[in-house]
Amino acid sequence: MINEFIEKIIVHAPEKIDGVRTVEMEIYLNFVGRIELPPQELTAEEIKKQAQKDRQRKLARERYHRIKAGEWQVGDTFKKECRFCGKTFESKQSCALYCSPNCRTKFYISQADKTRRRECVCENCGTVFVATNKDGNYCCVACKEEAEKQKQTA
Repeated sequence: MINEFIEKIIVHAPEKIDGVRTVEMEIYLNFVGRIELPPQELTAEEIKKQAQKDRQRKLARERYHRIKAGEWQVGDTFKKECRFCGKTFESKQSCALYCSPNCRTKFYISQADKTRRRECVCENCGTVFVATNKDGNYCCVACKEEAEKQKQTA
């Protein structure tokens, strides 16, 4: 039924713009003529995914050119630098980021700690401190004990 409304569709030759292959299309509807579709607005999450795909595409292209030039052979080890400890290591996988599973675990734990940290004001003495847990209302054990004593006496 939708075909009844379409007069013609013109597909132009593909062009490469900034390394991205794009194809221009013109859609003509009966009794309306050519329609202009609004440009697609990407959300922040879609922009992030697109950037990640671009990075992966660039790395894959670099690997392809190195293999084609004879710098790498299929099955050779890759010299990489650990994302956590900075130590250089060899891996059969080109996408390896960590020298060991232990480094990978430590990296993700440190990232989680960074997201949980927040500034708090001690309810007892009023000093500002960084808390990593949800119920961090006191800056030290002494302040917590003193506050508990005050609650018991009251």
